[in-house]
Amino acid sequence: MMKTLNLTIRNEFPQMELLAASVNQFTEEHHVAPDQAYKLSLALEEMVSNVIKYGFDDADEHDINVAVALETDLIHLRIEDDGHEFNPLTLPAPDTEKPIAEREIGGLGIHLVKNMCDDIRYTRIEGRNILEIYIRRKGAAAEPD
Repeated sequence: MMKTLNLTIRNEFPQMELLAASVNQFTEEHHVAPDQAYKLSLALEEMVSNVIKYGFDDADEHDINVAVALETDLIHLRIEDDGHEFNPLTLPAPDTEKPIAEREIGGLGIHLVKNMCDDIRYTRIEGRNILEIYIRRKGAAAEPD
């Protein structure tokens, strides 16, 4: 049986603490391997903080929906918001060969998540960004559908 966690937070940084605590508790309760829980936490922090920082032009309250599903062979993270259209998969990789002082600011977190997770998909439906991140569970060999 698939286990799921669904949360809605506001586009405010203090909400990140609630989100992180809820996801950590969920992964602990369901005995997610530490390396997979780390990948999930990092992906969540990087991607949701980017939505909060850059997703909106106004100071209004916006909801960010987060869902985590533990499937037999995958962890599926889904982040949905009504911010600007933004596909993180189209960002060029940062030049990690350059000295830090010479690098352009931004993009390193997204680059890290893209390289650390097994699959990432982006869609824009009816004015909403939907980012889906898949992390293979230990010992699993299946690909996401």
